[in-house]
Amino acid sequence: MVNEAHVVMSPEASEFSSATHTAFIGNGEVPEDGGRWIDSVDPATGKTITQIADTPAAVVDQAVRTAHEAFLGPWGSMALQDRGGDAAGRDGPLTRLQPPAPLGVIAAITPWNFPLCQAAIKLAPALAAGNAAVLKPSELTSLSAVRLAELALEAGLPEGTLNVVAGAGATTGEALVTHPLVEKISFTGSEARPAFHSLVATQTRRLPAHSPRPSDLYRP
Repeated sequence: MVNEAHVVMSPEASEFSSATHTAFIGNGEVPEDGGRWIDSVDPATGKTITQIADTPAAVVDQAVRTAHEAFLGPWGSMALQDRGGDAAGRDGPLTRLQPPAPLGVIAAITPWNFPLCQAAIKLAPALAAGNAAVLKPSELTSLSAVRLAELALEAGLPEGTLNVVAGAGATTGEALVTHPLVEKISFTGSEARPAFHSLVATQTRRLPAHSPRPSDLYRP
């Protein structure tokens, strides 16, 4: 039995967490299409707090194409210092560990545990290198991903550079990793779903070997 917990949230956080949400594409959430909804459950109480739309393949396609268009814009050709600000401009070996050129659209798939940290670990280097991203969080913990996309847009990230699609791996995830415009896949997930693991492995093998050699990464 889950114990009741008293959680104090700001009015803004309460409003966000209690509202229903859909895929975040471009500059905001897209209209819902009458499809399936997924319950978002508060782990502290075991109660459903809201619902998020299960993103169908057509909307995943829209998200990837939006990311691709954003990548082809100024973001993909921008200097690292302009994308990363002061941190990128500091001297040191870590600031030089970057691919010679961005790749395009990165599919980032995260698990249910530590959802915000998992997303940040995947997105920060991908975006700093000049890629655009489509994030598919676990269908169990999707709210923080949508909010992250909102905050990134407010902070100045160009529209379409970060997009979020929620849904199950067998539907939303499959549509994402098999999309022809996805150049790289970053996936962390459970071994309880071997079929999706196999699909990701298959798609990874079909992708071009863009990764630079270690000797190319460090340029003194």
